[in-house]
Amino acid sequence: MRDFRGFRREEERTLDRIFLDQLYREAKRWREGLSIKMEDFVDLYGVERVREDLERVERRKKYFEQIDAGMPAEVLKLGIAFEGMIIERGVNKEDRLFGPNSLVKGTSLYDDFFGGVDAVVEFWEKKEDLYSHLGLAVDVTTGRELEGKLGQVLEDVRKGNFARVKYFSSQRMNFRGELSRIPRVVIAADPATVKDFGQIWLSSRMNPTFQERVRSHFLNFQILREIILELEAWIDYARKNRRPEEEISLYRRTLERAREVYRRRVSLFEEKASQEIDQRDASFETLAYYLESVQR
Repeated sequence: MRDFRGFRREEERTLDRIFLDQLYREAKRWREGLSIKMEDFVDLYGVERVREDLERVERRKKYFEQIDAGMPAEVLKLGIAFEGMIIERGVNKEDRLFGPNSLVKGTSLYDDFFGGVDAVVEFWEKKEDLYSHLGLAVDVTTGRELEGKLGQVLEDVRKGNFARVKYFSSQRMNFRGELSRIPRVVIAADPATVKDFGQIWLSSRMNPTFQERVRSHFLNFQILREIILELEAWIDYARKNRRPEEEISLYRRTLERAREVYRRRVSLFEEKASQEIDQRDASFETLAYYLESVQR
């Protein structure tokens, strides 16, 4: 007698691989299409400096390929997919993840590899013509690995080190060059959450009726809550370590933007997505517990 349960499990695994490959390709397209290209800065930095940085990137690529060889393909693809989806949501004209007065840009591979920043959020205030930036380290991770990444940022806060992006451009600011003194946070979600969100997001690429479900998915709220919790912790930790008020104000300004965006999203979706607003995954719980322990 044929084992239909085994056949069904294999069929489910095949369908899951097909879905993941589709999600990976579509999200990667957004990641690459909306990321900064180092070659565009030759006129600013010179051919030699850009070439040297490109060579460093290639060497680091080979290093990471050796490490990645021991990781499941699913984890690697979900990581790229998560980055691509956040970038797309950050430029979506109808519902930008970080608010209407914001824009997200993927970093160059140089700043990804050597600066630990996968994307930069640019906020602006129209009346004052003021700008602030937030560096995102995007990870599909939980447990000790996530705690380690948060610990690295915390150590930077203690020392007064901010993220910097060597290759950055902003048409709105009319700026091109190195962006420095950027507060940095870790955006985390576990694999099941990224898959769930990815299925809806991928469907919305072909069918606009899924857009509303993308906008109201709990991951939108979780990402903003993670940013708020981290910035609050960085401010508290900076004060405990007697960092200058000038440094603390950079975290505070970005925290104010994040709180405004979160309040706005809650007010827009509190009736349609009340359960989604309060939902959290294991990555968030790990992050919240770690930050709470740091602030005790």
